[in-house]
Amino acid sequence: MESTATISLAPEAKYEENSQLLRWQNFPKGAEYGSLLHDLLEWQAQQGWPLTQAHSEHESSIQQAWQHLLMRKTRSLVIPPRAHAMLPDWISSIITTPLPLTNTQTPVLPLVLQNLKSACMWPEMEFNLTTQAVNSEVIDSLIQQHVLPSQTRPALPSRQLQGMLTGFMDLVCEHEGQYWVLDYKSNWLPAYDASSLNSAVLDKRYDVQYVLYLLALHRLLSSRLRSYDYNTHIGGAVYVFLRGIDSEGAGVHVMKPPLTLITQLDNAFAGRPS
Repeated sequence: MESTATISLAPEAKYEENSQLLRWQNFPKGAEYGSLLHDLLEWQAQQGWPLTQAHSEHESSIQQAWQHLLMRKTRSLVIPPRAHAMLPDWISSIITTPLPLTNTQTPVLPLVLQNLKSACMWPEMEFNLTTQAVNSEVIDSLIQQHVLPSQTRPALPSRQLQGMLTGFMDLVCEHEGQYWVLDYKSNWLPAYDASSLNSAVLDKRYDVQYVLYLLALHRLLSSRLRSYDYNTHIGGAVYVFLRGIDSEGAGVHVMKPPLTLITQLDNAFAGRPS
C-alpha cells in the first residue's frame, strides 16, 4: 500500500524556505522524500533509537553507520544542503515528541518512540490477509459506516478481492498494555489540526489502510494471546503526519475502529456470513 505523498519535486525545482510555515514543511515534497523519512525512521527503530541516546565510545560505530545511511539514502536525491541538514533534528524531534493518543475510549499516556524497547516494537511488520471473493464496495461501505461516518471521501474502485492481500506496517508496538499500529505520513498539509488531518485521511483513504492493518493485527493477536480481547488489547492506529510534529497535537491522527467493524470485515474476508 502506498504510504507516502505522490507529489514529485522536479530536479530543477528551487528550495525556498517560508518562515510562515512550520519548519518541517520547508522540506522538499515528493514520494521519494517520504520514502527517505520512512527508511531513516525504520533504521532508528531497528537500532533502538540511537540518535537520541547517550553513547559511549564503543558505540561510535552506530553513529558512523547512521552517517553512512544518511549519505547513502540522500546521494541519489536532489536535496539542497539546508534541507539535508534538517534531517537529524527532524528525526530526533519525531522520536522524542510525546504523541497524544486522545481519540481512545480510555485515557492513555502519550507515546514517545524513544521510550519503546526493542522487545515491545516491530518495525516494518509484514501482514497477510486471506480473502474469499470479497468486493471492495462491501469493504468501503462497512468502513464508511464506522470510521468518521457521514464525512465524504472518494469511493474505492470496484474490484473483487480473492487470494492474499499483503503489505507492511511501519511500526507495531506495545504501549500501556495495548498494541498499536503506527504509520508515518510525509504529506504536506496547510495545517495539522484535527479537522485537517481527518480530511487528509479521508482524501487519501488512509481510513481503509489502517482498518485493514488493525484487522491483520487482530487476527494475529487472537492466535497468539491467551484470553485475547480486541477492546482490551488493541489500542488503535496512530498516523503521524511528520511535517506537523511541532504543531499542537503533534500532527497525530488516532483512531480505534469498533469491534463491530473488525468482526464484520473478518467475516467478509473469510467468506462467512455476518
